[in-house]
Amino acid sequence: MSTARYSMLSQVDDWSSGAAWVDGKFVPAGLAAVSVFDWGFTRSDVTYDVVHVWRGQFFRLADHISRFRRSVAGLRMELRLSDIELSEILHGCVRRSGLRDAYVAMILTRGEPNPKWPKRLPSAFKGSNKLVC
Repeated sequence: MSTARYSMLSQVDDWSSGAAWVDGKFVPAGLAAVSVFDWGFTRSDVTYDVVHVWRGQFFRLADHISRFRRSVAGLRMELRLSDIELSEILHGCVRRSGLRDAYVAMILTRGEPNPKWPKRLPSAFKGSNKLVC
């Protein structure tokens, strides 16, 4: 077995470096990936917020989620989760990693372009937003 393949397989159950939520599921941080075609990567069409976890507790999580939502709205993106659902995802990442002191990032990109999208995007264009935590 190649070293690269073994390394990838060993990460499958390794949550010690952190956890991520990508494409609707939790994965170990080492396996989290975003497409190189995602506009968050190719055009910096992305917003984020980072919240601190100290001694297992989030610091002012509701304030961070509110600020994140304002950033999302300011970029005319769409976050298709409630505040409760987003909070559960963030708590799920911390719980899976076992970390008691950490920084947790909420990242929303415009997503990957669809060939059917217009060449010149209207100002109200939302895209196919992708959330990564």
